[in-house]
Amino acid sequence: MIKILRRLYHLSNKFYFSLLGLLVKFFVNHSKEIPYDDIIVLGRGKSLNYYFKNYNKFDHIKHVVLTNFNKRDLNRKTILSLNNKIVHFILSSVEPTLSISQILKLNIGKVFYAKPIAMKSDPKTNRKLFRGNKYGVSVDYLPNSIDPYLKFCAGTGLYGIINSIENWNIKNAYLFGFDFYSSDYHGGNQHILTKERVSIFKKPKKEFLGAFHKTHYDVDKPAFLGYVSEKQNVKFLIHTLADLNKKYKNLIFLD
Repeated sequence: MIKILRRLYHLSNKFYFSLLGLLVKFFVNHSKEIPYDDIIVLGRGKSLNYYFKNYNKFDHIKHVVLTNFNKRDLNRKTILSLNNKIVHFILSSVEPTLSISQILKLNIGKVFYAKPIAMKSDPKTNRKLFRGNKYGVSVDYLPNSIDPYLKFCAGTGLYGIINSIENWNIKNAYLFGFDFYSSDYHGGNQHILTKERVSIFKKPKKEFLGAFHKTHYDVDKPAFLGYVSEKQNVKFLIHTLADLNKKYKNLIFLD
């Protein structure tokens, strides 16, 4: 009975957000243009604020990827940094999304679900919430070709970086908000200290937060540096609060 109710819930979600996306499609600008050479990828660490304050320096870059952003990650002022950009999204299994009012202000590009397409047929890993459908475009799984990299990652942010470089012909990746859990989120810790997530791990908030940061920090930071080392033909231009090894010639720090 529980399985039936859960299935009905997932189907109702799919119907509701697909219908919402169909309506949004008539009012939002969509672009099929593919990024080439340069891209901006935005994580949600405190260093994201550097981009919000200096976005005019990057007017020449047309494409931006938002990794796991929800409506609290942008406000009336910071959303201006996405004007005249084609905005792509990558979503975790929870599928956080922007609000409809925010979506209506953007030029929407591609939307990705942070799982390889091979997992689409697996009931444990396929999409269940379908919130990403509200963007009015199809939500694509990640190509299987990047699966070897994803096995060494824990965070959706790093998925967004790798997918952008492997999927498109990117030579210069500008990265902001990737502090690898050495800082709070740019909007504070309220994003991860939810009752739902704490209850899942059955830990007090402080213990949960420490475990969450340690797990992702221990995995994603070395995975990122390993990827930088492998992709010598790509420049990674980053503003970060994380303590990263500066020995890589293609890892350039923005001040």
